[in-house]
Amino acid sequence: MTYSAYLQKIRLEQSLYLLRTASKSVEEIAADVGYHNKGFFISFFKKISDDSLRIPQADTKKMLLTST
Repeated sequence: MTYSAYLQKIRLEQSLYLLRTASKSVEEIAADVGYHNKGFFISFFKKISDDSLRIPQADTKKMLLTST
């Protein structure tokens, strides 16, 4: 596994954890895991996880992936 692939895996795992447990916006979580462009983070998340950000999101007010 390359360093880049490893870093993406760690970022994805951390973002899933934060989406499930934190009361932060998607933009804040993206920044917390190292993505300073929310759109890029959302695209990455969709591509890698085969899920949308709304699935792990516990709080429905944060389900803003589809309204990018």
